[in-house]
Amino acid sequence: MEDLIQIEDPVTIFLVLALLLLVVVPGVLLLLWRVTRLPFKAESLRWAYLGWALLLAASSVWNLTRNVRYSVEEAGADNFLRLGFLALGLLIVMFIGFKHRLAFVSELFYGVLGIFFVFSLWGAMSVTWSVAPAVTLYKSLEYCAMLLLLALTVSLIRHSVREPHNQILALKSVFDWNWFLVFLLLVSVYVGILVWPEYGMMENKSMLGFSIEGALPGISANGVGQLAAILGLVAFVRLLVNPQSRKVYLPLLAFSLVTMVLAQSRSPILAFVVAAFVVLVASRRYGLGRGFSPADRSPHEGHRQRRQQTGLPINHEGHVANQVEADPPVQRAGGPVGAELPEVVVELLAPSPTRLMVPSPYQVGQFVVDGMQVGHGVPG
Repeated sequence: MEDLIQIEDPVTIFLVLALLLLVVVPGVLLLLWRVTRLPFKAESLRWAYLGWALLLAASSVWNLTRNVRYSVEEAGADNFLRLGFLALGLLIVMFIGFKHRLAFVSELFYGVLGIFFVFSLWGAMSVTWSVAPAVTLYKSLEYCAMLLLLALTVSLIRHSVREPHNQILALKSVFDWNWFLVFLLLVSVYVGILVWPEYGMMENKSMLGFSIEGALPGISANGVGQLAAILGLVAFVRLLVNPQSRKVYLPLLAFSLVTMVLAQSRSPILAFVVAAFVVLVASRRYGLGRGFSPADRSPHEGHRQRRQQTGLPINHEGHVANQVEADPPVQRAGGPVGAELPEVVVELLAPSPTRLMVPSPYQVGQFVVDGMQVGHGVPG
């Protein structure tokens, strides 16, 4: 491995650099663009994503020796690197906050964020009696910075994104960005195995005789297993919800399962199995929901069966269900209409996950079709 790291051939060095510049860097930038792309203007939200990545870097371990330092005098280059990431992340949060007149501050005084805000104040107060004040102060600042970023994200989605449908897309984009960062952390584990195998693969008495860990940034074997279990469960759920996305999430699920096995961490594996079973029961898949009607197991199948039984036109499109009842039957333009057509109201309901961040009522839209008098033609 040392021969691979200490390359002296200039041609090889040039080819490696060319590969990184022409393939790896554009590929990463394209992937970043795809993950953060939204069909509406959201510049502040993209800056929040950058702050999210910086604060994640600030909470990571950037040394190979894993030496713990408890005082300012013992601080090394990795500690100042983390402090730099934290300062940049806070600078971005405050920049976006002042741009929107600090509207996100109000999010810290109620709801779940309010509870965490009180906890962050308690953590900051604990510096006064901590045995390692420098470490406690840094971790308190790190926690407060992440809480401010969460409040800022909630405020941006609730107040800067007007359309309810766009709020749903923005919320999904935030989660996608978080899962993408988790994926990058797992990729860094395998990069560390190639570059620093003595830190990335640790011998033990497990079934495989070794377990993988993150070299730089440092991630324990249990941490690697936990990240893989979370990412694997996300891929599993999205495969159930949208089977057409199997080209993306099936390889991601396989990647997560392999990583869990190589990490040799039993707790994340058990948690993944239990969570996957709960997801199957909750989604009523593979015969686990036999106590429920067939119409409840699959939305498309349920709509088809109810249409055959009632004869009513029921259309299913994503999370919006439109049901129109017309009595008596209507003929096209030029034909008679037997009676006055009733007023038809079609309501658009927001899916339940948005109730966490969309403050509006469940009804997010309504179409009204006025009644037609006898003798009027029905437009073709």
